[in-house]
Amino acid sequence: MRTWLAAVLLLAAPASAQDALDRALSAELGRAKRELRADGFAPPYFVAADVWDYEERQAWAQLGRPVAETSQKQRIALFDLRVGSRELDNHPLEPKSDYAAQAVPGVDDEGVLRHAFWLMLDNAYKTASGDHLRKKAQRVQKGKADYDADDLAPEPPRERRLPPPAPVDAAPALAAAA
Repeated sequence: MRTWLAAVLLLAAPASAQDALDRALSAELGRAKRELRADGFAPPYFVAADVWDYEERQAWAQLGRPVAETSQKQRIALFDLRVGSRELDNHPLEPKSDYAAQAVPGVDDEGVLRHAFWLMLDNAYKTASGDHLRKKAQRVQKGKADYDADDLAPEPPRERRLPPPAPVDAAPALAAAA
């Protein structure tokens, strides 16, 4: 009976936060490649995402005595979505001056994360489509410039995961300093 109960508990255990994030991101990147389409606009041919989880903790001491501590968590995502083709896509000719990363809900709910990612990808597609049409019009009007290098060579996808840093508890160090 105990082994059966342990097996049931293992099956009922919730998926980790990283698993929910990975599933949501994989599902929405796949859906973006398959379903982001609009009549008269080029479909996406390249979609990439960077998602960062930040956690910050601070502790203050005055005259060797702890006086305050704070902590905060933040998750942000940055999508790179390209429409057109490797020969002519929406990539800007000049570097962008705005910060395009957006806040993502810091929850472990796959549905909530998928909804947030879909909204971001939908917005990225609309922006990319407009940029692509403007770039096509500029090329028709002015021709291709020497610095216009839209030759994104096909490469296999790359993935880089960093292990989460070990948590740091400053309270013992502050207490020892007192």
